[in-house]
Amino acid sequence: MELGRSLRALPELAALGEPGARARLTVISLVDRVSDRPIHGALQNATAVAATADIARRLGCAAGLPVLRIDRLYRDRELRPLELAINHFNPDRYSYRLQLRGRVDHSSPGRDAR
Repeated sequence: MELGRSLRALPELAALGEPGARARLTVISLVDRVSDRPIHGALQNATAVAATADIARRLGCAAGLPVLRIDRLYRDRELRPLELAINHFNPDRYSYRLQLRGRVDHSSPGRDAR
């Protein structure tokens, strides 16, 4: 709650609350600015959900349209939660790409990447 109050007081964050708002900063950089516990990592989950009327209005799409929802839980070095970000993205203007790499197991002959 303390972190949330500190973030809420930042004028940069208030400007991002409007539909269509853009900024050259990230919430991560703001959390690092106001917290004595820096972000060490995050857990992320991506899924598709139907846009509610409010989300549709903010994204400029039709209600009920499948949109991308990404939940990201930022944590400190001790794995304590710092921030939960829930974001929705219009698939007409956003795509999510991830590159995965395999690792070859050299300890046993004939083993493939895991």
